[in-house]
Amino acid sequence: MEVSRQPGVIVHRHDLEQLGGGEISTLNLLGFLPEGSIFISPYEPDNIPTSLFAVRDHHLFPIMKHFPILSQLPRLSDIIKLRKVLINLDPAYIIFTHPSYYEAYVYSLLPARLKQKTIALWRNIETLGPKEHELRDTNIINILLNNFKAAVRWRTRRIIGNLLHGNFAVSEAIAESLVNIGMPQDKVIVIPQQIGGDFTPYIRVMNNPEKRAQFLKHDEMGVLTVSRISREKGLEWIPQVLDSLSNMAISLEDHEAFKRIKLTLIGPVKTNYDSLYKERLIGKISSLSSSLPQWIQFEYIGPKSQEELKEYYNAYDILLAPSPMEGFGRVIVEAMSCGMIVVGNWNCTASKELLKYSPFHTGILVPTPQSAAQEVFRFTNMREQLAIYQVNSWEWATQNFSLKRARIEFVRALMDMDLIE
Repeated sequence: MEVSRQPGVIVHRHDLEQLGGGEISTLNLLGFLPEGSIFISPYEPDNIPTSLFAVRDHHLFPIMKHFPILSQLPRLSDIIKLRKVLINLDPAYIIFTHPSYYEAYVYSLLPARLKQKTIALWRNIETLGPKEHELRDTNIINILLNNFKAAVRWRTRRIIGNLLHGNFAVSEAIAESLVNIGMPQDKVIVIPQQIGGDFTPYIRVMNNPEKRAQFLKHDEMGVLTVSRISREKGLEWIPQVLDSLSNMAISLEDHEAFKRIKLTLIGPVKTNYDSLYKERLIGKISSLSSSLPQWIQFEYIGPKSQEELKEYYNAYDILLAPSPMEGFGRVIVEAMSCGMIVVGNWNCTASKELLKYSPFHTGILVPTPQSAAQEVFRFTNMREQLAIYQVNSWEWATQNFSLKRARIEFVRALMDMDLIE
């Protein structure tokens, strides 16, 4: 199924230098835009991030954010120029990626016939209250301001979501959140997340002990958490899991399968607040070190490249996914694609969405860090069963999550809206 040859337009205002799940999704969308399509972004032509490699066949139309107070808004002169370009281009569709004030401003100045071709791609959970980082503020003035900003933000998104021709959500969890803030259900369509193919169990299937030995001892079970280091990611589970494991047995020496457990945390720190949070988290774990038995080890190794992550996913056994809220569990799919089983947070709707459809045992969702520790410990004496579940994971993930499938679903949705033929 091919997309119409008529050019399309993507409006994406977010930072693409640090590729998160949403940014990767946007780049994947660019992968099947026809030649001549336009990518609208707040970047000058001479200062394009190297991550925008997918734009090489498309025209970059920069709309910078200029107003110090209203920093989300571009200059009116830029919008007028863009309006003329879009009228001449007459694109088949215009895609806003997770629209807010910036996109609402662009949309308001489009002619009526282009407004009828405009849709949104939503990739984050929407809430009625302040965002997690806004909840951290303790200043009363800032608290009031953050609540006001939250009210304006979700109402703006509700209004623009109702005005657009359609709203594409990358997961059921996000679709549910859009309906919760007031978008009509018949205007929200779930499109599978653009993911697949990059992560495979190529190392695991070779069953090479020397390769695994680069990361783990031969009798050591590897538990991995991959996450941005931030309070909202549920990383407080880690010290509690370690503490619970230490109370379960004096030693694993009698086990035939695994005699040690190594828990590794991988992830970047992006803000000063997150840096402070990391120090507190690692400090809390360090304070446990004296009471942890020798068969339990923890390490934080910072961020890793995609290529390095593939090796960790292939070498380790269990993914500990403690986050209570995600738009889409990209890390879970990546890990499963490399043969890891998942112990995740029961409260995370996106994690439930990924695991509930599998007819095989590929992971388990638990309500507390103590129950997560119990599941990890249970597998220390079930190495053969663990291997079977790992095969289930990669077979299920590689068969059900593919970029090709996501693109087909996206094109089909565009056709159903009569935007393309």
